[in-house]
Amino acid sequence: MKGIVAVLTVGAAILASQVSYAKTQDFAHSGVWDAFGGTDDQGNEVCGVSTHLNDGSDFLIKRYENDSNYVVQAYNSNWSLSFARADVSLTMGNNTPWTANAAVLRSTHGLEFTVPLLKTIDFLDEFSSSDSMVYVMGTNKVRWSMSLDGSDVVAKSFQDCIKQMSN
Repeated sequence: MKGIVAVLTVGAAILASQVSYAKTQDFAHSGVWDAFGGTDDQGNEVCGVSTHLNDGSDFLIKRYENDSNYVVQAYNSNWSLSFARADVSLTMGNNTPWTANAAVLRSTHGLEFTVPLLKTIDFLDEFSSSDSMVYVMGTNKVRWSMSLDGSDVVAKSFQDCIKQMSN
């Protein structure tokens, strides 16, 4: 009987160690934006900023440990995207639009594209100094306009989180 209990206990411990959940928490809020940090569902450290839109969509900018690029995501749990990629553009203030061919997330509930390391400073400068952002997705030109009120404060918190993650 002790052998069976020991095997079940070890089996439960192995199973528990393989199940991982995202553990992030907001640590700054300003305007309509939050800065967050913690671990993703694979246990990797992540820092980010996010805003929640009136239609239930979320817009996020993330940086993962061991990856110097930013990941930009638009997400809505009600979406079920039936394509693999979509052209997107993101315009902050009066700046030149950022364009990408975004990939659909595995859940099919969102899109993401990468801002390469050499462009992250420019991207964050535009994010923190602009008043508004317009995100346009796909051939249907689905369009979201969002405020960047508070983006300067959360951008600083985002940078602080990245510095902590790098140490």
